[in-house]
Amino acid sequence: MIKPEKVERAKQLLFASEEEFAAAKVATPERQRIMRLRTMYTYWLANPSLRDKAIVDALIEKFGIRVSVAYEDMAYLRICIGDINKTSRQWYQHLFIQRCEEAFEFARRKDDPRAFAAAVAALGKYTRLDRDEKLGPDYSLIVPQQFAITSDPSVAGFERIPNVAERARRLLEKYNIEATPVDAEELPNS
Repeated sequence: MIKPEKVERAKQLLFASEEEFAAAKVATPERQRIMRLRTMYTYWLANPSLRDKAIVDALIEKFGIRVSVAYEDMAYLRICIGDINKTSRQWYQHLFIQRCEEAFEFARRKDDPRAFAAAVAALGKYTRLDRDEKLGPDYSLIVPQQFAITSDPSVAGFERIPNVAERARRLLEKYNIEATPVDAEELPNS
């Protein structure tokens, strides 16, 4: 079971030195877990397309731990580092630019101007070089909506009820007669 205080401690000590481990008086099992998390973090960064199952399998293979411990480590890893699959936008940006470079090289080798133009167009569209950075919405023209507080229900589209206090009093009298008063009773604890 994952405890928040252990997660915080793992976050703080994920890249700690030996001296920091000693100063924090980290128990051996906790230190081993943090070292596994550190190793798997770098492994995951080197292989960002890996899924959870592959990371769990790698944990079991590299460290000889039980499946349940590997899944618990995976949960710690997700919490400590964040969801790498969701936060890998920079990786995909880097990958896209690398693929464009490969496309340029391929087009040059094949002497294919169409492929070169397509790669340039894709890179231009991706990096938004076709748009002027200075052209954008003029936020100074936006006027905030003005609101006025009122107790008039007609502003919201409701009709005003005449003599509402008198009407409420009559309804209370009517329904108080129909209602039977009941004394409160204690229920036994079960």
